[in-house]
Amino acid sequence: MALHPDFPNSPHAILNPDVRWFPADEALRESSYEKLLPPLVHELRKKIKAWRDNGYEGAAGTSIALLNWWFNQEHMLPKAGGTMEKFQYYFAQQEAVESIIYLYDAVKVKDKYDLLRFDSSGAVTDYRSVVGYFTRVIMKDLRLVSGYDVLYGKVKYFIRDELFEKPVDLDSLNTLRNLSELEAGKTLVETFKKQINALTVQDRGDAKIRDTIKLRKTRPFVVKEQGYIIPKKSIFNKIIGDSRLELQFAAFLEDCDDIISYVKNYMAVHFKIDYVNAKGDISNYYPDFVVKKSEQEVFVIETKGLEDLDVPLKMERLKQWCVDINKAQSEIKYDYVFVDEESFNQYQPKSFNELIAGFREYKGT
Repeated sequence: MALHPDFPNSPHAILNPDVRWFPADEALRESSYEKLLPPLVHELRKKIKAWRDNGYEGAAGTSIALLNWWFNQEHMLPKAGGTMEKFQYYFAQQEAVESIIYLYDAVKVKDKYDLLRFDSSGAVTDYRSVVGYFTRVIMKDLRLVSGYDVLYGKVKYFIRDELFEKPVDLDSLNTLRNLSELEAGKTLVETFKKQINALTVQDRGDAKIRDTIKLRKTRPFVVKEQGYIIPKKSIFNKIIGDSRLELQFAAFLEDCDDIISYVKNYMAVHFKIDYVNAKGDISNYYPDFVVKKSEQEVFVIETKGLEDLDVPLKMERLKQWCVDINKAQSEIKYDYVFVDEESFNQYQPKSFNELIAGFREYKGT
């Protein structure tokens, strides 16, 4: 790692883009800087410096007011002894916030594809950074942790030979401009995601229990202020509802004499099931409730107000999860129930057994 001779000692100092950290020996800065750092990074830093020096011109009024408040006003914080201490953001924090506001307000970047439109202003002139960008987008969306070098080559080939009507010259600025268009970027990313999922998401025909969740070991967690009930049949001291239906259903479970206990599946519980969503991406599904009906029966409950395209996919995956877990062990039988708000309010089941008998959607029978 190389630090420029003029690199300041203070983490609060405003850095000139030309004296930034460099991932190689300082002697290579002049000859290799753009090869070892994506061109967009260095160009963006220069543009943000000029934008900062010009009073954040082009940003929304609220954004300018916030930027000046955060970074140009003195802030004093109380210390334990009753004295006051000056607080100042690190420059890295300041530049990160400025980057987001600059991209969103000043140059109208609204999504990841819009980043490539810097090409039209000369910020990106090397196809390698563009190929690398798309490779990283695909890996992030699919949560791939390795294989960048292999995927990079595939993306490069696809752009050059398959993406457009005829093979293109990757060094051509016209090619880079075409890649900055939303349709081209989406086609590239979605094609790779679909094909990779087709290769990796397969029914192996078996399942193994690799870990278990003990609710009593759930660490304390903070939730936002919203509606709740104080439960008597749950290990948690509050049941927080993300919707009116969830609170109604929790209250229903409290009155069910034919169950032992239940839990709201908070994020802190870490009970999640992976599935392929409507876009073809691998995603995580967090069922709403887990109900212990008896020592030998556990039900996973999904409650829903308005259905979306992912609901049938989640329920199909939950159905398969129950099949798999029941094959992998025999001590407890797992089953599932889908509870839609309209039917729940209309039929108002009086017991959990009545709920099981009446709510059969996505059961396949």
